[in-house]
Amino acid sequence: MLRLRMALALMLVASPSQGDTLDELCRAVDVHDGIEIVAQTCPIGEGLWGREPSQEGQFWIQCGMLDAMPEAAFRKAVEEHTPFLLRPEAGQYRCLTGPYQSYAEALKIRDDFRQSDLMADVFIREVGGALAASPTEEATTSERVMEPVAGLWAPLPKGKDNRTEFGGQEWWSATYQEAREACQNGGKKLASMAAIQRAVSKGSSAIPTTMPYWLDSGSVYDTQLDMSFVAVSDNLTLHVLCE
Repeated sequence: MLRLRMALALMLVASPSQGDTLDELCRAVDVHDGIEIVAQTCPIGEGLWGREPSQEGQFWIQCGMLDAMPEAAFRKAVEEHTPFLLRPEAGQYRCLTGPYQSYAEALKIRDDFRQSDLMADVFIREVGGALAASPTEEATTSERVMEPVAGLWAPLPKGKDNRTEFGGQEWWSATYQEAREACQNGGKKLASMAAIQRAVSKGSSAIPTTMPYWLDSGSVYDTQLDMSFVAVSDNLTLHVLCE
């Protein structure tokens, strides 16, 4: 089963110069089984995630991070709504639909996507306006992959990060600041207590219970006790889930 992964990096790229459009900057450099592949220089901007769009931006809908070319079921779920393209990134493929010249158009298509369980996590990215960044910023941004778990996203450890292993997967242990920034960099936020409770009820075998989780409020949630507590220190290293 194809796993969808979302990079936790900001992945900001140069904003279009005056007169350029995303259609011009993101022309296909290859086609695989009818799917257009664009270069890594194609600007993808930043996820809005509740923030107001600018008046000057252009928009993508991100339909996933894939660790291989899409399987038939995934492809069908996207193409029922609109064609898509892929942007290769560090051995993965970022699925994008668009570009859209108006936020209203992108919002309508995003909402249509979210009627499907498989597409429930799609979101809008904006390129241009106040959200644009330079190529230097992209090059210096560290990258962290997210693994979908029971309706939430688990940032994966890298390098010498603290980690534990559960269910054949490594789980990152981070301070509150690290956890908060990782979720934000991926266009998400730290999960709330209610969100983690829902995740546990969906797939308790997929969620480790040996260590508490950071909450978006800065408190700590213990899944075994089903209670939240005030953190004794922001420097505790706990498990991380994003929503």
